[in-house]
Amino acid sequence: TNMDAIELALRKCLHVLVSSNTITERKRNVETFIELLKDNRIHDLLDDENQDENTTKRSITWNEMFDTIREYTINELANIRTKSTKTLSSDIKYQEALKLFKTLIENANARAPELDGRPLIESIISIITSEVWLSCSIVIKELSHLLINNVLCFHKYVNELREQEWIGLCELYMSLSKNQNKSFHESDQALYSSYLKFLIEKLVVYNDIDSNKTTIRKDLFDFFQIEIEQLKNSNHFSVIENLLWSLNSWSFKYLFDMPDEVYHLGNELLPSLIDIWRRKCSDKPKTEIIKFIRLQMSLHHPYHKKTILEICDDIWMKNLRDINDLLLREIDEICHKQRSNNRQNQNEFIIRFDLLHLASSIFYQLSLDKFLIKNELMDIDDNNNNDDLFEPSSKRARYEHSMSISTTIDLQMKSFQNLFQSIDPYHQAVGFQIVSLQLERNMILSSTDCDYYMNVIKRFLTDERR
Repeated sequence: TNMDAIELALRKCLHVLVSSNTITERKRNVETFIELLKDNRIHDLLDDENQDENTTKRSITWNEMFDTIREYTINELANIRTKSTKTLSSDIKYQEALKLFKTLIENANARAPELDGRPLIESIISIITSEVWLSCSIVIKELSHLLINNVLCFHKYVNELREQEWIGLCELYMSLSKNQNKSFHESDQALYSSYLKFLIEKLVVYNDIDSNKTTIRKDLFDFFQIEIEQLKNSNHFSVIENLLWSLNSWSFKYLFDMPDEVYHLGNELLPSLIDIWRRKCSDKPKTEIIKFIRLQMSLHHPYHKKTILEICDDIWMKNLRDINDLLLREIDEICHKQRSNNRQNQNEFIIRFDLLHLASSIFYQLSLDKFLIKNELMDIDDNNNNDDLFEPSSKRARYEHSMSISTTIDLQMKSFQNLFQSIDPYHQAVGFQIVSLQLERNMILSSTDCDYYMNVIKRFLTDERR
């Protein structure tokens, strides 16, 4: 039958791989093999779900082919390495040598992950994390692409990664994403930082790395800090976005185990993040910067600060004021752009919600009297629910829910005056959106603030120009 013919052809290809001596014959055989693997009928022959108990088991399996092809590929790579000089032609040879291995994995996993996890993972990781292959960028690039896009995208395989392999891969992609890694191009830096992002996205879900055995938790925080600070004057926004995304995932993952680390990282990194924002970065990095600032605001909550060993309020206040200026400038730009672009549809004015949300918190926190907070906290009974204080909770993560705090300084009003005193309706619209958000979020407004808003609203409603 048709199936028997395909099976016979596969057997023949496997046999030639093992036994052939001439390069030409091997090459021709590999091409035939690749064509066979791409044939859709191969799934009907080999996939697990199609092997009914009634039919006789096929004498050939995906895993059997994998073992033979892996051995063949490793030999081919080793042969090229012993003969190769650093030229472009050896790059092409490496790609040719990997072609069959890649085709097998891509097709075996095309409908569902059909291969055994451990041999597959080990075969790739043992090459890309070994020192022998470190200088061979093309092999690392090809196999990394295969690992990320055709192996670790499946739950079955990610689940079988061991802790040491997670760490090895993180270290590999950290070193490849580094700014001073001059052996790669910028596009490679973007690529490897996206692999690091992918890896961390999986790692925070699948594994909880034991901090006693390894320093990888801290190493990653240090890596993000150094790399992001170095990128603050660059225009590699895709790299910046990947690193910021990874930083946020890692910070949220270890916030409750390493609060001091995340707290001090925030104090040191915020000036660089503000610089990146000012360099007209795109929307995606802005989203990540906003997330990081909001995380830092939670950490600086008076309740959470109790767990921080060394408090730096002055640095935080300076950062807060800088973020405040940044937000006002951003709102200005959005309003001016809106005014110049949109003379016809004046009602369609949309501003990013996360930006408004952040502005509502920043304006509010700047207006809190620090001394008042300290005094009122001393009066709170310390024995009360101490264990719960650091539980992740949306309510506890904001100043706004410490209802005992009242505002005495009119800094918030100063921020708003910039918006409300403008004769431009767009600025006023943003002001109203932020005030309404604060009211929705149960923030307590001082009587000075309330009087001011009431006057603005009255003026707004009675203004003859409307």
